[in-house]
Amino acid sequence: MSAENSSKGKETPNEKRLIDLIHERITSRRDFYSMEVSPGEIVELTSLKHLPLFISVTWIEDTNLQAFRKDPYACPALEMVRTHRDQVSVLSHLSCFNMTSGDLEGIIRMGEIQNVLAVKGNLSSATQEFTQAADLIRSIKKLQPNATIAVTGYPSYGEKHNWHVLKTKLDAGADMIILQMDFNAENIVSFIKSCHENGIHCPIIPGFFIPRSFDSIKKVLRLYKIQIDNSLLAEYEKYQEDQESFEQFALTEADRWLTKIKEHLKEDFYGFHIFTMNNFVMTRRILEKYNFL
Repeated sequence: MSAENSSKGKETPNEKRLIDLIHERITSRRDFYSMEVSPGEIVELTSLKHLPLFISVTWIEDTNLQAFRKDPYACPALEMVRTHRDQVSVLSHLSCFNMTSGDLEGIIRMGEIQNVLAVKGNLSSATQEFTQAADLIRSIKKLQPNATIAVTGYPSYGEKHNWHVLKTKLDAGADMIILQMDFNAENIVSFIKSCHENGIHCPIIPGFFIPRSFDSIKKVLRLYKIQIDNSLLAEYEKYQEDQESFEQFALTEADRWLTKIKEHLKEDFYGFHIFTMNNFVMTRRILEKYNFL
């Protein structure tokens, strides 16, 4: 993978929509990366020679929603958006969980939100206004017609994936799909090919996670409700008492994952999304390997 040979700070956001920036990269065959971060940690983007095309900021159930209701200027997620949007495009996660139309309008207006990852959320309540991500997307489009909206795809679902639901989100106004992390490259390839077979041709960005410890693997399996092959899990477990060997194995696996996806997708591969879990040590190491750092 080749990174654009630009000087530090050159890749900065401009007035173009995020989806337009992505299409420009795809058309010009300039690979890009993006990364997910969570509020509460300092993200030193200035230390990166090549900035991510965008960062996505997690919402964390309704923790940020409750904070916004108490004080709109003390919402951790929106504070992170304000901190970094002069450096890079920021994709704000928003969840249906307990969100009202009034909340949504306040968040979009006061946060000056231009880019959204709209999710249904793992939690729900019987009284919440938005029951599906498509409902949230339609309301966002009314409030911010030029917003770039992403939705999530779930490669691990395989044949159980509800293509009708995914297409409903795109019909509601979503522009692109970010794939949930998956340790199995074949699942990613199969999902993207199935998208094309089902008439879905928007940008699809595969996502992956590079663990730094065996505990971090167990954490993402629990939080993201994903699966990992028992044989691969056993390999990680084998190195859990040797930090250096564990990290090297994790990087080798990430490299193998990326190589396999690139080989199979060819022109349908143009970038990747890193689920950092705010662990920037492993993130920096994979970026350095692919000449992004």
